[in-house]
Amino acid sequence: MGHPNFGVWSILEGMTAAVRRAGFTLVIGQLDILVNDPDFPSEVEAAVDHLLRAGVDGLVVGTPYAGGEKLLSDLVTEVPVVVISEHPDTTDSSVRGNSYGAGTLAMEHLIGLGHRRILHVSGDPTTIEPAQREASYRDSLARHGLSPLPVSGRDWTADAGFEIGTSADPRDFTAVFAANDAIASGFMSAMRARGLEAPRNYSIVGIDNMPETRFYAPPLTTVTLDFVQLGEVAVDMVLQRIREGGSVPQRTITPHLEVRESTAPAV
Repeated sequence: MGHPNFGVWSILEGMTAAVRRAGFTLVIGQLDILVNDPDFPSEVEAAVDHLLRAGVDGLVVGTPYAGGEKLLSDLVTEVPVVVISEHPDTTDSSVRGNSYGAGTLAMEHLIGLGHRRILHVSGDPTTIEPAQREASYRDSLARHGLSPLPVSGRDWTADAGFEIGTSADPRDFTAVFAANDAIASGFMSAMRARGLEAPRNYSIVGIDNMPETRFYAPPLTTVTLDFVQLGEVAVDMVLQRIREGGSVPQRTITPHLEVRESTAPAV
């Protein structure tokens, strides 16, 4: 979900507010373990068991790993569950942040400015969100008859963006779609050290709209994924299940483009 700390804490902010309004208490369980770790299933089961023994009325579960949300929800039959997931196959009683839609907004903005050679700097390849953002990159180019450039990515950090920015050949692209704002920050810093500035030498778009992006040099064009709303909606959905039973329809949070000074028409 973009920058891990920003996304997770924003979701928790929204959940906390919604729980407080409803007169409930939020109990949090968090696992810092990779899905391919042999202990992943047992760690998940232990975390769910801990929450159930605490007497919770419902669960909101979320994981960035493909298949993780199904494992989590399959373990719970005693209380209503709502899943936060970017997985495109997630169905009822789930809420999505729509990374694919966010990426499409970013790409259509760049293509609308006349850019035809667009580089994509991806995020953590082990998680769902970067796959959705890369899919939007490739699909947007295909719709306009354009070819993708080789996709680079390591993780969600500014360090990763900086590393790619030090080696990217500016003759190959006129614009960059960074998978999140932190990556964009690192990439811009590396390019600046090489004497290349946005938007004079290239345009760049990120995703997340972290508060500090307004103060980047230049201020970053980005796509808002409202993680606070994501947390609020997830709580509202699980409360509906607690009160009424049954499932609830899937909800998708609508992303919004925030145009700032880091993008300009292609020259």
